[in-house]
Amino acid sequence: MTRRHKMRVTSSKTKEIPELSSLWLASFLLALTSHATPVFANSAQDCLTEAIYFEAGSRGAPGRLAVGHTILNRVESDDFPDNVCAVISQGEATKNCQFSYRCDGLAEIYKYPEQYRMARKAAQNILSGETEDPTRGALFFHSDRIPSGWFATRTRTGSFGGNIFYK
Repeated sequence: MTRRHKMRVTSSKTKEIPELSSLWLASFLLALTSHATPVFANSAQDCLTEAIYFEAGSRGAPGRLAVGHTILNRVESDDFPDNVCAVISQGEATKNCQFSYRCDGLAEIYKYPEQYRMARKAAQNILSGETEDPTRGALFFHSDRIPSGWFATRTRTGSFGGNIFYK
């Protein structure tokens, strides 16, 4: 059975989040001359878009969906933080990042507008529950270009977009 994710609102105070935050839009317009857009993550959708972009942006739709669903699987697990942004930033303070792009010492810059658009659309679809979880509950993944290492002790759930996924 495949799973669908739909983010739960845990606060009684909610506000509409526009498609693109004004800060992001301003940075995007400024970056048009430099051909790069800085990352400004301030919502679940922004954080999920960021992770999908940097972990699977050029890896095709199945890879983007698999990375996004793995992050939501972590949100739903008692072993990880309970919100998207905290899952993605977990370990930064100790330089033991769960997502390597967050600790590689490079600025997170959206250089490719089409990849950003596809990552954002994937994040929207995942958060709204419009897509099924192709990973069947995966909590971990790594590039298929590196050895499995400790992942080999986990149950493999599939391979999507150049990454291998595990429960």
